[in-house]
Amino acid sequence: MYSFQQQMTPAVQDYMNAQYAMLTDLSQRAFQSVQKINELNMEIARSAMEDSFKNAQQVMTAQDPYEAASIAASQAQPAAERLRGYQQELSTIAAKTQAELARAAEAHVPNASRTAAAVADDVARRVKEQSEQVRARQRSATERPATTGSSSASGSSGGATVVGSSKTVQAQSS
Repeated sequence: MYSFQQQMTPAVQDYMNAQYAMLTDLSQRAFQSVQKINELNMEIARSAMEDSFKNAQQVMTAQDPYEAASIAASQAQPAAERLRGYQQELSTIAAKTQAELARAAEAHVPNASRTAAAVADDVARRVKEQSEQVRARQRSATERPATTGSSSASGSSGGATVVGSSKTVQAQSS
């Protein structure tokens, strides 16, 4: 197999470093929000388990089924309030996370844009240099047969010479 190795230019390396810094910052902020959501979930789960245990004890100590139904109905309103509070807290975490991610992106985008422009300029410069080299090689390649053909026609190259369109071959004596 052919091995194609090209060294990374400083512009590309700067661009990669800028992208890495931006992605690192964004992922750290996203991870922090996931941690907050996890803590909220753990808190709500612990609270729900404690409340359901208390509610079950109250229902089991009820004297008759009507009292048990009354206790269960009275506990529905606080449970709905806890659920509403949980939803509000999730919305707050999501809004804060969105704002933090936007701030992080705003902080990193100018550097990433600058380095991307530097990479584009570097690539354009390299393409221009390489295309000039290719054109120079093509010019020298097209000029070479013309100079080679004129020296052969004069007979100075030795060996057999083709003269004219009738392709008469003259052999030089040794």
